[in-house]
Amino acid sequence: MLDEEITIEGVVDNIKESPKSQTYFLEVSDNTGKINVVIFKRNAKDIENNNLNIFQLNKRRIKLLGTVTEYNGRMELILKDEKSIEIIA
Repeated sequence: MLDEEITIEGVVDNIKESPKSQTYFLEVSDNTGKINVVIFKRNAKDIENNNLNIFQLNKRRIKLLGTVTEYNGRMELILKDEKSIEIIA
């Protein structure tokens, strides 16, 4: 699963932003557990240019496409691009 591109659907439980790097970290949960989703600055700007404030995703069900990576011993999903995120509910 590591380094594979996958699609997940889940609820955003929490959103944090790194002020220095302008990277967003979304904690997303589904029926299998939780994973952190990373949205880097370049994708975040493109998402916001499409009139979506990333903090509006909090507590929403979303569908994401990204690559599974490992950071500090934990799995995370790196969002592919601004078109790889969809609000379901």
